[in-house]
Amino acid sequence: MPQPTVELLAREIITRLGNRNGPLPHADPTASTDAKPEMVERLAEALIGDDDVEATRMVFDLFDRDIPLEAVYLDHLAPAARLLGEWWSEDRTPFTDVTIGTGRIYAIMRTFRTHAAQHPEDRARAAIFAPVPGEAHTLGVTMAADLFRERGWSVQLLLGHNHDVLVEKLAEDRSPVIGLSCSGAKTMEPLARLIVALRIARPTAHILVGGAAMYGFASRVRLTDPDSTITDMQSAKLLLEKLEARFPAR
Repeated sequence: MPQPTVELLAREIITRLGNRNGPLPHADPTASTDAKPEMVERLAEALIGDDDVEATRMVFDLFDRDIPLEAVYLDHLAPAARLLGEWWSEDRTPFTDVTIGTGRIYAIMRTFRTHAAQHPEDRARAAIFAPVPGEAHTLGVTMAADLFRERGWSVQLLLGHNHDVLVEKLAEDRSPVIGLSCSGAKTMEPLARLIVALRIARPTAHILVGGAAMYGFASRVRLTDPDSTITDMQSAKLLLEKLEARFPAR
C-alpha cells in the first residue's frame, strides 16, 4: 500500500485501540487485570523491536496465565497502543517503527479473531450492510441486502454515513455478519480504514466485501483483510450457504 495509506491505517489503529475504554462485547466486567506501567512499556517496546514474534509471545504468555481475552485487549494492548501514539506524537519513535508496531498489533488481533470465533457474540441470522463512506453507488449493496432478506435473514441497510458515524453504528449493532460494498480505486482507502476500525470495534464479526471493485481490484480488496468477498450473484449464494451453516436458523 502507498505510505500515506499505511500511515492512515496506523493512525486508525492507534486512535481506536488506544481510546478503547469500554468492554468487549459480552465481556466479563470482573475480568480486568490491570497491567503495571512497566509491563505495558515492555509490550510497546516489543511491538517495535527487532524480534518479530516477541510481542506475540508476550500476549500468549498472558493467555497461558488464564488472563481473559478482554483483559488482554483492554489492559495490555490498548495501553501499549496509547503509548506508541504518545511516542509518535512526541517524536520519540519514528513513523516507520510505529507502523511496524501497529502491524504487529493487527496481526495479534487476527489471532484474537480466531480465538473469539469459537465464542461468537450472537449466532442469530442477522446481517447489516453499508456502502463504504464516499461510495456513490448503492444498487449492489441494496441487492445483496435483499438477497439475504429473501433467505430469511434479519437485515439492516445503512446509507449515507461518514466513517466515524458508520463505525459507531456498526459497533453498536450485534449482527454477526457485516457486508460492505466498494466500487473502485477511489473508495479502496476508505474500505481499508473501515475494516481496520471494525476489527477493533467488532472483533468477532464476519466481514464480507462486494461491489464493482471486485472486478478490477480484487487483489487490492483482499489486502484489506475481509473474511470473504463476493464477485457475483453465484458467489453470493455460495457464501450464503456457508454462513447459514454457521448460523443455523432459530
